[in-house]
Amino acid sequence: MAGGSDGREELAMSPVEMMRRYLDSLPHDFSVREELGSPKFWKAVRAELLGSLLVAVFVTGAAAGHPRASGDGAGGDGGGDGGSDGGARAALAYALTAATLVQSLGSVSGAHANPAVTLCLLVRRLVSPLRAAVYVTAQLAGGLAGALILYGLTPPGAALTDQVASVRPGVSLPQAFGAELLATFLVALATLAVLEPVREDVGTKALSVGLAYGAGALFAFQLTGAGLNPARTLGPAVMYNVWTNHWVYWVGPLFGGLLGGFTYEFVHEASAQGRLVRRSFRRRPCSSSDNGSSNDGDDGGSGVRGQRDGLVPGQLGREVSGLSTTATDCLQLSTTTDCLQLSTTEDASAAGRH
Repeated sequence: MAGGSDGREELAMSPVEMMRRYLDSLPHDFSVREELGSPKFWKAVRAELLGSLLVAVFVTGAAAGHPRASGDGAGGDGGGDGGSDGGARAALAYALTAATLVQSLGSVSGAHANPAVTLCLLVRRLVSPLRAAVYVTAQLAGGLAGALILYGLTPPGAALTDQVASVRPGVSLPQAFGAELLATFLVALATLAVLEPVREDVGTKALSVGLAYGAGALFAFQLTGAGLNPARTLGPAVMYNVWTNHWVYWVGPLFGGLLGGFTYEFVHEASAQGRLVRRSFRRRPCSSSDNGSSNDGDDGGSGVRGQRDGLVPGQLGREVSGLSTTATDCLQLSTTTDCLQLSTTEDASAAGRH
C-alpha cells in the first residue's frame, strides 16, 4: 500500500533530511520582511522586554532578601539568599510574577519572559525562528535593564552579590545542572499545556504557569538559587562581574526547555506535525479484521462495539498506552493526512482530527 511505503521511506530518512523537514514545518505564515514590518510583532517584542525586566526586579530582589539591622548579630550573609526563608520568598515571587505576566501580557506576546520557554515553543513550532531570536534578544535586554534598576533600588549596606545566583556549597556541578534542567522542564510542560489549542481542561492559565514556576523554585533554590531563566541570571552577573559556574544557569534551563518541548510532542496528541515526527512508539500492523464495515462515511450498519474503523490492511497503526482494550486510539499514516481516529464502546464511528 502507499501508506506503508511512505512509512518505510520516512523511517529510512537521513538525519539531514529529517532536519530539513523539521525546518520546513516551522511557522512560515509571514516572510521576514512582513513580520519585521508588523506593528503587532514589535508590540510583542516590547512586551517580552517589559516582562523580563519585571522578572529580574521582583524575583531577583525577593530571592536576595534585605540586610539585617546592625545589632541583629546575624553576620554578613544573614539576609542574603542563603537565609532559611529565601526559598519561600523566591518561589512566591516567581509564582506571583509569572502568573501576573501571563494574565497581563499573555495576549500580546505569550508572556514568555524566559529564553528557555521561547526555545520550547520553537521546538513545538509555535513560534517562527525569527520571532524566537528577537524575543530572546529582548528578554536578555530586559534582564540587564532589570538588574540595573534593582541595583539602584538596593539600600546601602546590602550584600549586592547576593543577587547573583550561585551554586550552593557542597553541591556538585552535575547536581546543579540537573536541578536547573528539571525545574525548567516543569515550567516548559506547564506552558505548553496551557497553550495547547485542542485542550479545554487547562483551567486558569496564569495560575498553572505560576504554580509551575513556584514548584520549580522551591525545588532548585537550595541547590542553585533557582535560576530557571537565563535572562534573570545574566543581569546580576554582568552588573557585579561574577561568572563563577554561570554556564549552569544557561545550559540547564535551555536543555530543560528543549527537553520539555520534545517530551510534550511524544506524550500528547498535540498536532498533526507532531504526529509526523513521532516514530518511537511501538508500531502494530493493522489486520484486515480491523477494517470495519466500510470507509464511505456510512456508519449506520456498523454494529460491532470497540472495533476500529477505516484502517486499510498493511497500514501502520500505533496503540496509545493507558486505554482499555475496548476503547483504543489508533494513529493512521496515509499519503494525504495524519489523523487520529478514536472509537469508543458507545460509538463505532470514527472521529477524525485533521
